[in-house]
Amino acid sequence: MKDIANHGYSPEPDDRIAAPEINNDAVDNSVSEAAADNKPVSCSSASDSSSNVVSMDFATASSAHNIEPSKVTAPADKLSELNSNDDFSMLLFVIQTYLGKTLSQPETNAIVYFYDTLHFSADLIEYLFEYCVSKGKTSIRYIEKVALAWADEGISTVDAAKDEVSNHNEAVFSVMKAFGLNSREPGKVEKDLIIKWTDIYCFETDIIVEACNRTMKATHQPSFEYADSILTKWHTSNIRSSEDIRKADAQYEAGKAAKAAKSSNVIKQNANRFNNYQQRPKKSDDWYNSLLSNNN
Repeated sequence: MKDIANHGYSPEPDDRIAAPEINNDAVDNSVSEAAADNKPVSCSSASDSSSNVVSMDFATASSAHNIEPSKVTAPADKLSELNSNDDFSMLLFVIQTYLGKTLSQPETNAIVYFYDTLHFSADLIEYLFEYCVSKGKTSIRYIEKVALAWADEGISTVDAAKDEVSNHNEAVFSVMKAFGLNSREPGKVEKDLIIKWTDIYCFETDIIVEACNRTMKATHQPSFEYADSILTKWHTSNIRSSEDIRKADAQYEAGKAAKAAKSSNVIKQNANRFNNYQQRPKKSDDWYNSLLSNNN
């Protein structure tokens, strides 16, 4: 097997971790200046990076841990202890399967840190890598930022991590931002509606945001129910894209114009009827006088 201190971890699940030679110069327990200047790895930037803000990406959230786990080399006795841990050895093998490559030393450092310092279970670490890889993020810098964000949130189980993930996807972030609700997490009913829009109606985020924007314009306040009525109508009408919305809007405006024109024509026709009414000729004063004379 390869020595992970210099070459990474071998993919065979029965292999054990070789204790690396300790190099105190290599141990870095603080974020370097260069790392501090690095921008977070993220699909897109969130409007607020504080940890209490709904974010589409855990890696954009600032962490209370001022450290880069991938730069923290574990002591030799700890590696020796983990070397005899079958569950940990299998965890490394599973992670290599997710990543499709042999683990590098920084990656191994980070995994040991998650396991021994953050006290993440093997199952939670496995889900951490599964989640990040599913987002197309395989950089250890990205993965460790997610891990630290979870640690800040007190996440210690896979179920808790899954709940947190459901609050931090792109659709949730975008909806909460469109409604001006960045400062809180969505409630269960709100979350269920977002899941309905994304997983049942299968709308893209831009379509959902458009419905939210129209809701704000119509009601001047956030309303998940009003947005749901819009999206349900679009779903029923098979409106799937921005172009479909544009066409539907054009048809609606054309219908309004036709109705207004029809109403205007009716008013004109009624006015013409009044003007064309054949009035009886007005009797002259002589006629009334003669009528009075005859009666006398």
